[in-house]
Amino acid sequence: MKAIIMLAAALFTVSCHASNAGVNDNNYKAAIQQALDNQPPLCLGEKTWPAVTNTQGYSWINAKMEALKEAGLITKKTTGGKIDWRLTTYGQKAFNQSGDFCYGNFKVSKITDLNHHNDGTVTVDFTYQITALPAWAKNKAVRVAYTDLDNDVMGIGHARYEIVFRKENSGKLVVLSPPSQLDLLY
Repeated sequence: MKAIIMLAAALFTVSCHASNAGVNDNNYKAAIQQALDNQPPLCLGEKTWPAVTNTQGYSWINAKMEALKEAGLITKKTTGGKIDWRLTTYGQKAFNQSGDFCYGNFKVSKITDLNHHNDGTVTVDFTYQITALPAWAKNKAVRVAYTDLDNDVMGIGHARYEIVFRKENSGKLVVLSPPSQLDLLY
């Protein structure tokens, strides 16, 4: 009898998961993409140019600037104890597009899990792509200096995000929590 109950429970779990996996993934993909589109673009947070740092005591900031220099975005001129960092033509073009060095937006790649809960919420796990990833964002020095960028690039197609919806009686999906990262690939 115990074996029959366990088998029935296993079949119920499999059938619920299987039925959830095929329930209009396109509707969930569209709702997730809309939530992602409402988020700001992915950027480094370097908004002030030109920049001046000291040669002493700014090692982390100077290392980040050196990475941007290696990627061809900025130049470096040292005078006395100061370093003047200025945008190159390439850097100016990249910067002028958004007032920062932005490297794209998330786009839903695929839904990896879909769970309906008794309280009427639906948890959806998904992977992503990054649209329009510029060459400078693939530069190894920049990725080392900007760990969020590196994590985003390493996670393309692999790292999972999760979003929670409530499905209204009308069928409309309402976002209850913004997309949040489940996997860190450090």
